[in-house]
Amino acid sequence: MAITAGLHGPGGFGKTTLARFAVAQSKVRERFPGGIWFITIGRGVRGRAGVAAKVATEMVRITGVECTAGDDPEQAGVQLGKLLAAMPQTLLVIDDVWEAEQLRPFLMGAERRCVRLITTRNASVLPAHASRITVDRMTYAQAQLALTKGLPHVPEQVVIDDLVEATGRWALLLRIANRVLSEQLSTGADANEVGRRLLHRLRVHGPAASDPQKDFNLDDTDERNRAVRASLAAATELLPPDGGARFAELGVFAEDEAVPITLVARLWEGAAGLDETTARSLCRQMADLSLLSLDSSVPGGTVALHDVIRDHLRAELSARLWAVNRAFLDTLTSAGEGGPDWWTTRCGYLRDFLIAHLVDGDRTPDAVALATDFRWVSMRLHHHGPTAPLRDLALVPHADAAILASHLERAAHLMTPTTPPQALDAVLRSRVPGGAAWLAAADSALSRPALIDRWSPPDLPSSALLRTLTHQAPVEEMAFSLDGTRLATIDISGRVRVWDALSGAQVGELPRHSRMKELAFGNDGAHLLTVDGDGIVDGWDLTTGSELNQFFPGKCRAAAFSADGSRLFTALEDGVVTTWDTATGASLNEFQTPVSSSGRLLVSQDGTTLVFSRRGGMRSYYCDADTGSNLKTLQGRPVAVTADGAHVATVQGGSVSIWSTSSSVRLQELRDCLDVTVAAFNADGTALATGNHEGVVEVWDLATRTRARRFHHGSLCSSLGFSADGLRLTSASMDKTVRIWDLATSSVQPQEAPVGVAAVSTDGSRIATVSREGFSVWDSTSGVQVQRFARGDGSAGQELWFTPPLYGDPADLLSAAFTATGIHFAAAADRQTVGVWDAAGTLLVQLACAGPLEKVELSPPGDLLATVDRQGTVGVWDIASGMQIHQFPHHRSRRIVFSPDGSRLATAGTLVWDTASGVQVSHVAHHSARAWALAFTPDNGRLAVVDGSVGFRVVDIATESVIHRFRGTRVRAAAFSSDGKYLAGAGGDTIFVWDATTGELLTSMRADSDLESVIWHPDSRALFAGGRGLLGYEFTV
Repeated sequence: MAITAGLHGPGGFGKTTLARFAVAQSKVRERFPGGIWFITIGRGVRGRAGVAAKVATEMVRITGVECTAGDDPEQAGVQLGKLLAAMPQTLLVIDDVWEAEQLRPFLMGAERRCVRLITTRNASVLPAHASRITVDRMTYAQAQLALTKGLPHVPEQVVIDDLVEATGRWALLLRIANRVLSEQLSTGADANEVGRRLLHRLRVHGPAASDPQKDFNLDDTDERNRAVRASLAAATELLPPDGGARFAELGVFAEDEAVPITLVARLWEGAAGLDETTARSLCRQMADLSLLSLDSSVPGGTVALHDVIRDHLRAELSARLWAVNRAFLDTLTSAGEGGPDWWTTRCGYLRDFLIAHLVDGDRTPDAVALATDFRWVSMRLHHHGPTAPLRDLALVPHADAAILASHLERAAHLMTPTTPPQALDAVLRSRVPGGAAWLAAADSALSRPALIDRWSPPDLPSSALLRTLTHQAPVEEMAFSLDGTRLATIDISGRVRVWDALSGAQVGELPRHSRMKELAFGNDGAHLLTVDGDGIVDGWDLTTGSELNQFFPGKCRAAAFSADGSRLFTALEDGVVTTWDTATGASLNEFQTPVSSSGRLLVSQDGTTLVFSRRGGMRSYYCDADTGSNLKTLQGRPVAVTADGAHVATVQGGSVSIWSTSSSVRLQELRDCLDVTVAAFNADGTALATGNHEGVVEVWDLATRTRARRFHHGSLCSSLGFSADGLRLTSASMDKTVRIWDLATSSVQPQEAPVGVAAVSTDGSRIATVSREGFSVWDSTSGVQVQRFARGDGSAGQELWFTPPLYGDPADLLSAAFTATGIHFAAAADRQTVGVWDAAGTLLVQLACAGPLEKVELSPPGDLLATVDRQGTVGVWDIASGMQIHQFPHHRSRRIVFSPDGSRLATAGTLVWDTASGVQVSHVAHHSARAWALAFTPDNGRLAVVDGSVGFRVVDIATESVIHRFRGTRVRAAAFSSDGKYLAGAGGDTIFVWDATTGELLTSMRADSDLESVIWHPDSRALFAGGRGLLGYEFTV
């Protein structure tokens, strides 16, 4: 068998039967110790959400692992492929595929470990490399065997010949005809008479009714439908009275799905008053006539309808469809099997298809109410991830459903399984806004302990966010095809993926054999060019995934492709720039530049202008891309060049400059652009997008020199690109996502700079935070900012004169504490001086330090200040006297933390000092140079320590023994509650809360920004975290 094989042909011709027969053979089973897994797709699995939900369901069934890919079917497929690659040899039988998008996720990865066998009616969905086997109508000999299999007596040959002809040698109809003959012959009837009666029915009601001499054309839809109608009528006549009506009512159920017989019994109870015993007997009779499939191996038994038969039954029901569905739902409700609290149902079929039954039953208001109920969404989210509720919402034609779906889709990347699992409900409540009914249902459904928003999170995504493309590693580079229809991305592992730029669907992935660094599409968009870390250039056919050509231009410092991929520019260590023909690998041109160790190469889309810079330098150069002539110099680091090469954007300090390449004149300067990492012009050069270290993406209207848009992309922005029509912007980030933004939506999100939570007042009413912009004081109940001290020269009110650090976190040189007389702020007034101010902005004291400052920290009571200089020397200062009272020796780490009462100070990571005497009292992690302290317990007896080698732990200060160890948990900040019962940690996008005594993880919460700080309310019933703005949570137990 080939790595991938496909059985294709019309419905009902036996593709599934043939596949089941093949995999049931002992020799086949022996080849696959990892198991043979039958996956039925079906026509109903539609859209990204539906496909992703199907992948998630099968992933759990096959591997036991929950899907973490959100609503992205391609990412779900990648995760499934990784899991399959770790299993013994496995066979996936992917049955009844209708569309290529349904199949693609199941083909990803595990090429050496997993064989795929596909059945489909549409041969075009099969991958190009698949072996193809056509399953058409049976041969005459096969049809005769199928018709007469197991019969006690066989009709005469002429009757058999006529029956074979009447069924069109269609496997589905032959099976039904066989069952009708068998049932009649089991009573002792004459085989010829039975055969003639069946033949008469097929001829009168089947395709031959209008023209007995005409051959049965299976490609004609009408003829096939008449053949199905005649065959089913012949079979249902053998059922008990009204059995045909009961059979038709099965059309309300989903096709090719295992429907519990208990649900069938409820259906017939509502329609005709049948009890379960009678219903089971009737199901058995229908199965004996091959009208349905019955599986008695599962508890309670299930039945399933072939899609051809189900389509016929729904057509027969027609106008009665809504009434039958409604009676079915009424019976379920009266029997107490879920309704109206349907989220409590344990029936998997109802969880997956109840919304469809409500819609089909003309109960759209009920469907809207259920699909938008927090408890239903939560239940679906826990069982199948965000794709399941999104699929439900797509079935409901209502504005409320559309609004909820948009919120859920924007937050889908945060809706993966949590630890503990019940914390996911709190994340859902936090990240998906809703009205009073939504919040009331959420609060009634939440399991405790839980973290519940005190106010709306400041890092909710913009309404302009169209889609999030999730990766498994931070994304470094992107490239668009010339027509803008495709997008290629590279993550830091070197993995290259290709996406449909409009829908966000992954449409390809390159084989991984080296880490890719640069990429570009070919002129036709059908092939991709890549440069790996060794300087090897490859051309790839995106249709087949095969390598087209390869050449080695040499190890280069920087590389850039022309927009159409026809040329590659490389810069060597010595400043030589070479132009290469990517089709032949030939060198086209070479010239010397004055820049060694090139850090960046940019080429305009028209290929006329080359821009480059020295690595780490703040000067840009540009020249003619072909000859190197007309070399000119600009100030700043280059970040973008217009398509026609007429303008170049550079970054220096906190501003972006736009330069004319014809005159080398600065045309304009965009100020207040801090820490810009990337930029991109739109196609006509009228707009510039910038992305910075904090993930802030801004779009500037260059005609008016104003910000037209501002978005927040969770973490450092690594790449930007406009769509060809300029209506969408795509940003890549180190948060492992690519986000696609709608520029037609007017959205200038508030500038929420990353903040660090510094202190909480003793009564818990106020929170103090620090950021690059200064200090802020917030109301702890509402999250409203009540006071702000901006960085300035001190000449204006509410300004403090302080200096941001040359590198690192701006909060390192800012600190705050609530003292007995009010809030105090400490900041580096210059490189070697610390100032302390009160709430009125009055300078209380200035402290002169010996060396350049890297860290300042006020003690929680506000009476002491600790400083760390560049040499690692720690000074402890008395604020009242302005005197340094202790100086601790040189250490590597600038991290310091005070105990809650200020009597202890942890320095150099894990040295603990008595601040009154200056005596070292402990060294809690003396075996690790990478450890640092995060928080003391209220009694100063224990210390939370993070260690790069062994993870997060709690250590007893007196004995230096480990009390709790939290392996696999990455945190950047921690805090013990005031009552000592709980420990909170923050790291990445997650907040954790543990029981401080047992070490049990009690709950968690996710944000959409990097979290660097956390602090408890004095009553231990709320906590606050610093991310993109201040986040506040009630801790309910």
